[in-house]
Amino acid sequence: MLKYTSSAAYELAREHLPLPFQRYLRKLSSGSLDIPALAALQFDENNSECVLSFDEIHLKPEVVYDGPDFIGVNDKIEFYKSLFCFMLLSVKSSEQFIIQSLPIRDLNADLITTQLCSIISELKDSHIVISAIVYDNNRVNIATYKKLLYFYNGSNYTITVFDQPIRLFFDPVHLLKNIRNNFYKLKTFTLPEFSFKLDTFNVSLEHNSKATWACLEKLHKFEQKSLLKEAPQLSMACLYPDNKKREVSFVYFRH
Repeated sequence: MLKYTSSAAYELAREHLPLPFQRYLRKLSSGSLDIPALAALQFDENNSECVLSFDEIHLKPEVVYDGPDFIGVNDKIEFYKSLFCFMLLSVKSSEQFIIQSLPIRDLNADLITTQLCSIISELKDSHIVISAIVYDNNRVNIATYKKLLYFYNGSNYTITVFDQPIRLFFDPVHLLKNIRNNFYKLKTFTLPEFSFKLDTFNVSLEHNSKATWACLEKLHKFEQKSLLKEAPQLSMACLYPDNKKREVSFVYFRH
């Protein structure tokens, strides 16, 4: 892109699009820097505080033959099931950078813990400061957080690495999704008793109050022909979600 645009034009585009710095592209195209150094270029010293996040992308079972190598399978000729990605996200801006991606067959806490420790260690000599690690609260990641707390002798979901405290968070979006999934599965939630004051209103809930999925179904049916709705975003897709995992085709770039 830099070869076909002026420096000023590229900087103008960066004001409207999440594009990397020019020096980052030049170093990347030259192949003279490793991943931590490239990440340090992506985040300048005024934008150095980052969150380390990780997630998996489910892959379609595909294989590409390149000379003596098979791409898309492991040494046992088993298809990789997913691509596990580690990403740095700036706390102060929208900058983000995939620092590592691994094709995997079986995901486990030992693998994630090893990679996280490796990334944290590699970034210690750069100006990047990792203030938090964020992921959803599935079984494997809960085990990963426990291993990190044990490895770094942490407590209260906080570890200290090279004198830098790093807090371990579960993604609130996934937490809300888990609440929705459990509600959909169980069909009934028994809510605890509580009371609080909101401005001039007193809000309270009696003991053993219940919320049912059937109430949402009745509300959707009742409001289908209404012009004004209490729940305009409530749809059939919300009531009967498709929980199938989306799969991405494996893409191989020849060097």
